Amino acid sequence: MTTAIVSNAKTIQTKIFGSRDQIQKLLPAGLDVDRFMQIAWGLVRRNPALLECTPESVIAGIGQGASLGLSFDPVLGQAFLVPYRNKKKGNVREAQFQAGYRGLATLAYRSEKIVKIYAEVVHKADKFEIFDGTEQKIIHIRNLDVDREIEDEWVGAYAVAVTREGIAFSKYLTAAEIIKRRSVSKSAEYEDSIWKVHPKEMWLKSPVRALAKLLPMSSDTEQAIRAAIDDEYRDAGVETPEITDGS
Repeated sequence: MTTAIVSNAKTIQTKIFGSRDQIQKLLPAGLDVDRFMQIAWGLVRRNPALLECTPESVIAGIGQGASLGLSFDPVLGQAFLVPYRNKKKGNVREAQFQAGYRGLATLAYRSEKIVKIYAEVVHKADKFEIFDGTEQKIIHIRNLDVDREIEDEWVGAYAVAVTREGIAFSKYLTAAEIIKRRSVSKSAEYEDSIWKVHPKEMWLKSPVRALAKLLPMSSDTEQAIRAAIDDEYRDAGVETPEITDGS
């Protein structure tokens, strides 16, 4: 690790913990600000590419996660900070907030209208059928005798949500549709892209993200989900929270 990166890492750490009061104001009630910040810093510290990002972009990404109440704990998979190079600023590295598919599901569960939501990747060896019409139906029988982690053998992914009234909503995306979404990602071309580091996460997120637009939601939940899906696929949308470094 170069001297410049070590220096930048110290600046990021100082600014993260110097923004404690402001992050606490963004967090929903009941979430521990110190634990949230320790987890966020741990995510940054373990990723050399994030340590090269501008401190301001890291703080902005953490702030957006805080405002949505989504944890950066990699075990939970609710939220990520994704490093990418901003070509408009001379290829400087910046961090960008992204909600994982579990983060979108968490936001949906907060609505009183959704009681179940999940996503699955479809392998080419699976039995998979979709019935459309007045009553949609998905039949998916997974083949457990194959290696299910080989991306080239995935043919699509789908998400299902069930309302409190028992009404099921579903969305299926083919491999071509998901790859098209990947092609417009600002970070997909880099080796540390979330599409390359966590491909399955992004395949699962894609139909959840599309499905979220169709679900009945409370206004607060709808606003939160709109913010969460305003990621690298869009150049405009909800602004990230403004946070100073506290220094």
